[in-house]
Amino acid sequence: MSNSKARCPVCGRFQFRLIPGSECYCACGTRFLVGHTGDERSLQLLHVPVTRWRPGLLTFTTVKNPAEEPSRKTNRFT
Repeated sequence: MSNSKARCPVCGRFQFRLIPGSECYCACGTRFLVGHTGDERSLQLLHVPVTRWRPGLLTFTTVKNPAEEPSRKTNRFT
């Protein structure tokens, strides 16, 4: 039995006992597997929940400035 604990790789809760070869489930819906070494670096994500409801994980879209876009005007002579 291991006394070391780990954080959830998705939400960061510090609550999991690292038993080599075991699966852990977090309240945020993440499921991960503890590797044979039994440390935090050996965690493998098995299921990640939908990111829609988690605070702090927002995606932003950038609005292009019309002044930065190239114009269709050319400097060629015909």
